[in-house]
Amino acid sequence: MRHFVTFLLSIVLLAHVARAQPNVVALTAETPITGFNRLTVSVTLCAPGGARCATIDHIMVDTGSVGLRLQPGTVPPGLGLPLAREGDGRAMAECLHFTGNAAWGGLYRADVRLGGMEARDIPVQLVGDELKRPESCPAGAHPTSNGTLGIGMRSTDCDGSCIQSATHPRYFVCTPSGCAAAAGSVPDSLRLPNPVRRFASNSNGVVFDMPMPARRGVPSVRGRLIFGVGTSSDNTPGAAQPIRLGPDLRFRTLYGGVEHADSYFDSGTQYMIVPDPALPHCEDSRYAVCQSPTRRLGATLIGADGARLDLPFLAGTYPAASERGVFASAVQTAAPGHEDLFVWGFPFFLGRRVYLVYRDATVPGRPDLDGPLYAIASP
Repeated sequence: MRHFVTFLLSIVLLAHVARAQPNVVALTAETPITGFNRLTVSVTLCAPGGARCATIDHIMVDTGSVGLRLQPGTVPPGLGLPLAREGDGRAMAECLHFTGNAAWGGLYRADVRLGGMEARDIPVQLVGDELKRPESCPAGAHPTSNGTLGIGMRSTDCDGSCIQSATHPRYFVCTPSGCAAAAGSVPDSLRLPNPVRRFASNSNGVVFDMPMPARRGVPSVRGRLIFGVGTSSDNTPGAAQPIRLGPDLRFRTLYGGVEHADSYFDSGTQYMIVPDPALPHCEDSRYAVCQSPTRRLGATLIGADGARLDLPFLAGTYPAASERGVFASAVQTAAPGHEDLFVWGFPFFLGRRVYLVYRDATVPGRPDLDGPLYAIASP
């Protein structure tokens, strides 16, 4: 009997594996290290050629950036990733600026695997490695996860000729004596790429498929990140309503009778940013909204082609510093001077199926869905 049960279990496991889609990975809304409202996946990192690999979990998925960046201590030293180098042998490094600080680290070459998909021999950033940080790159970034998987609209994190800014250079070349801003144009092969765009298939976009949490502050919510749009049976856009992005990858949001032109979707922002000073603020915060009971608000998305889509969102009591978990009603108001800003952050991705079609990408059989755009299917 025991052997028969073992046989049946083997059949069930094999059937499960057979049904698993190579273009799908588990997507978890959780609190990896600090804060709240993070969408995370597991990423397998291999030395080029796949001889040595390591799987790193709790990597934040960010539609507001491009490239895979890993925090100190997450990559085993024995993996032996080679540095990405210029033709003259100098190592490449990057300083990604945030407000008041930056992430510094060298670029290394790796094979990146997500589910059954693979981006081969691409640059990734190891934050805080041994390459000496230049004075022009401020320190002090505080990670909230083991790394960031930037899968935003761009193919690389530096557009055009990628000439470095004199005040805030991004790319550096390094020798044993130190690092200096890269001169001239940075070759495309040395820029940090969007790993999805380097897949051999299912590379034209992604689909976020996340349920709405059952209550405020649940520890985690499980969903799916699907690679490709209209490339297989599990990522067909159907009647999802498209919102086209302009050349600046922005759209407009009509809220309270006012259009806000600096509108964008960003899975890496923990909350919605709404330019409404009339919303009640928390006592200990200038911007966090403390609305009780939770209110259902609404706004209209306006695409670059003028198409409109009405969407509801929730405004509730902002999580306290000690709270962890998933909060669908987290809202902050825009800071003074940023009244044109409207950010559809993490809460927007809950309870919806959200399609992202990349710039310069097409969807098979759907000429009406050429990127860059988002398409939204509500339950």
